[in-house]
Amino acid sequence: MKLPAVRKNILLQIDAAGVTLCVLMSLLAYFAVIGPLVEKGSNLGRQRRELAVQSEKASNLKASMAQLGKQLTGLIDEAARTRIRLHSAEQINVRIAELTEILSDCSLELDDVRIGSGPCRIARPRCDIVPIGITGSGGYKQSAKFLHELGRTLPDIGVAKLELWGNPANSQEPRRFHFELLWYTVPGAVAPQKLKG
Repeated sequence: MKLPAVRKNILLQIDAAGVTLCVLMSLLAYFAVIGPLVEKGSNLGRQRRELAVQSEKASNLKASMAQLGKQLTGLIDEAARTRIRLHSAEQINVRIAELTEILSDCSLELDDVRIGSGPCRIARPRCDIVPIGITGSGGYKQSAKFLHELGRTLPDIGVAKLELWGNPANSQEPRRFHFELLWYTVPGAVAPQKLKG
């Protein structure tokens, strides 16, 4: 009788060792193979979501680049159509004559023209700038008309300063104006001589 009990005890020990071995093998398999696979699967899912987000951003950026490219093409075309041809600063007398004609057409009376209050020509990389000061008499409407005509007919001249004044107490006294203009010219030309009108 003792033999079967011992045998039963040995079998139980073998069963316990087998179960323990199975548990250990399962844990080893989980930590060595299954765990890393689960973690990789989790990382893969996260990376796929990040890839989807980045792909959407890339798609949006590509669409933005295409739109900006179209805008740039449009701006280049517009710049080519509206390109302003600069003249030499040596043609200052011609430019003063054109300004005088526009002033006259706008019913403004010219009193004084000064070429540059400091240096006659301000050198810039793409152009030179010749300051022109004009003083005279005339009203607001005539001055506004002059500025409109100036922009329309002589686009290479900008307005840096505009002063209008008068005496409200004496309406018989003429209203006065002073314009500080900037004439953009071809770079490197000989500077014009100062002119007083």
